[in-house]
Amino acid sequence: MIKTNGRMSLKAKLETMPNAGREHRDKIARFVIDNPGTFRQLFNLVFNDLGKLSVRAAWILEPVVFQHPELLFPYLDQFCKDVKSIRHESAIRPLAKISNLLVIKSQQLKIGEEQFLNHAHKQAFVEICFDWLIEPHKIAPQVFAMDTLYRLGNEPGFNWVHPALKDVLGADLTKRSAGYQNRALKILAKL
Repeated sequence: MIKTNGRMSLKAKLETMPNAGREHRDKIARFVIDNPGTFRQLFNLVFNDLGKLSVRAAWILEPVVFQHPELLFPYLDQFCKDVKSIRHESAIRPLAKISNLLVIKSQQLKIGEEQFLNHAHKQAFVEICFDWLIEPHKIAPQVFAMDTLYRLGNEPGFNWVHPALKDVLGADLTKRSAGYQNRALKILAKL
């Protein structure tokens, strides 16, 4: 096991993580938060397609970003570029949730506060969210994608998103799972 300063390294912690239980994820997330210098390594592990290790890193990235979204800000360009390359369903879910959180947080800023999501970031989220809806994915990423697209469709320059979302959600709705239908109908009622 690789140790740094007498402690197990982030990679070793991920490799020896017994399961995806919340207590294990929270423990490693706390390690990253307490050692912000490890955030870059965590971020790189998510997108280096190391199989199980990348999935575990994505599981940890979610609670870290939820507690400290500012840690991700320097990596937003890379996040938006690389998120579409992730194919493992267990990694897509936390990344979809992070994408949704970032859009929500950016919309909660008061006028005059510095925006951390620019138009290109938002455009990347629109593209990947439509991909998550159109491609055969599990329901959780699709639910986060629906919400993200609905929110972005309310922003200037993205007025075309709502009509496109309406078309995507309405297509084959009866062939989808009950959970998908429930969320889609709620979003459609707002459009």
